[in-house]
Amino acid sequence: MTLHGGAHNFYDVLSRQGADGKLLKPVELAAQSYPVIHDAMVEEGNLPLAEKTIQRTGLPPFAKRRANAGVAPTKSTTGVVIDTMMALEANSEIDELNLIGIDNITQYRMDEGNAFFESGAQAGAYYTWYGNELTAADEFTGFVPRYDALGDQVLDAGGSSNQCSIFVVKWDLTQGCKFIYPRGSQAGLRRIEGGRQRITDAVGGNAANYYAYCETFSWHFGLSIKRPDAVCRIANIDQAEAIGISGAQQLTDYGTFCLYLLEQAVGRVHNVEGGRTMIYMSRTMREALCRQFAATTHQNAFSFEQIDGRRVTRYMGLDVRTEDQLVEGESPVG
Repeated sequence: MTLHGGAHNFYDVLSRQGADGKLLKPVELAAQSYPVIHDAMVEEGNLPLAEKTIQRTGLPPFAKRRANAGVAPTKSTTGVVIDTMMALEANSEIDELNLIGIDNITQYRMDEGNAFFESGAQAGAYYTWYGNELTAADEFTGFVPRYDALGDQVLDAGGSSNQCSIFVVKWDLTQGCKFIYPRGSQAGLRRIEGGRQRITDAVGGNAANYYAYCETFSWHFGLSIKRPDAVCRIANIDQAEAIGISGAQQLTDYGTFCLYLLEQAVGRVHNVEGGRTMIYMSRTMREALCRQFAATTHQNAFSFEQIDGRRVTRYMGLDVRTEDQLVEGESPVG
């Protein structure tokens, strides 16, 4: 099968029609799970293209006062954090010649637009985890580069290969994490209708024109973390070792160790009951830990619930989310 480039052609149109010429709804095989996009709280940035946060880093100390003796003045200390944003954009152009005979042009364009929304959401989720403005100026900094050194908020699972992470994230507008968007604009991935436009193409070095239906998909956003202890990362997880269970009820010591780390990570998040706190892990890690949950004394902390018609996995009262953009093969964290 020949794969085609960014411009729509007759093959794209015909491949989506049935024998009667009517459009068939595509099965979204490329769809992924990216709950981080749906869970995040969103707020307009307090700067045109950024969010400025003043973090109190120290409290004013008190002193013991004696009679006939004064006390020196003290003050709190603060630090400034600037969280930036990035722009994701894509354009769709469908030559009107390719749409001759289509019974519902609007439906065809809507189906194609759904693919752009899916692609944009996957890209947004990826940058939420792995974006790094220090290595790419047109990105914002995501969770992984921010939590890249072992410490109170980054726990070490001790893996040596095939490494991945689990994150506990608290979403809250004032005391946690949130998505931000440019001041005076709109939140979310926008679909901008361009309508029928004349497109200029270079044919044999000369300008040539045709008409196409055009759309632009645009998303300007960033990640702001108001306080560092709103997140805890379990890093250096050896995914292969965690899932290495040979029997339905046979545990691995490493898998049990990961459960204890997860319990510890939940406790490291500030005021975990406030806001909206979620646990994010890869599909493979979720499978591994579900096996561990089912066969350990952690059973009481683990549950399945039906919420709004969806089956939700919970641990210690927090939703466990399958995040396909959390990849294997992360760099070791030291």
